[in-house]
Amino acid sequence: MRGDSSHPIFRVAFISHGRAKSFRQNDNFLGSCRQFLRLRPSNIMKQQVRMSKSSCDAPNQSPTSQFPSVTFVMERDVNPLLAGRCLCGAVHYAVKDEFVYALNCHCSNCRRATGSAFKPFAGIERDKLNITQGQDKLLIFGAKNAAHDVHCNTCGSLMFSVVREGEFVHVTLGTLEDTPSIRPTAHIFVGSKAAWYSITDELPQHDEFG
Repeated sequence: MRGDSSHPIFRVAFISHGRAKSFRQNDNFLGSCRQFLRLRPSNIMKQQVRMSKSSCDAPNQSPTSQFPSVTFVMERDVNPLLAGRCLCGAVHYAVKDEFVYALNCHCSNCRRATGSAFKPFAGIERDKLNITQGQDKLLIFGAKNAAHDVHCNTCGSLMFSVVREGEFVHVTLGTLEDTPSIRPTAHIFVGSKAAWYSITDELPQHDEFG
């Protein structure tokens, strides 16, 4: 999963098996902790490392009585950032994998904007999407302070639309480089869909916005 892989968010759980005294008394142990946290692997969802008894040794103390067994569990944040970009690569964006809804829109405006039979999109709060490259390459179609579409001014890709009084964005799923956890749940504005296209899946169909 790409996105903000250089700054992943991790949750670390320390699980002690048997009796253990204060970790703060053992510099070797804390050093091992710091080394472990510096690894921060970005290509795994979970990594489990078992510390050997020798790494838990403290001066003049038995490792068995102080740290019989210690397990580290490290997990990526459950809602990582997803990467997206335009066709030419001039504009990149990052969005949280926390979409509230996803739909296939068949309205004539979406068909014209994308040049396809319908536009698959997912809705999310505006502050959960950020332009990470090419802020000066954006083309706004519509009222900047109201509902509008955001394109790349070089290749014309439609990346997202600002809607609902500026509080939400509808991200075009085709511009995501990473796979979101959400899937479209219905077809909307089917009443104005292209006559030459037939919907063949089992998703609910609505003449307008549901």
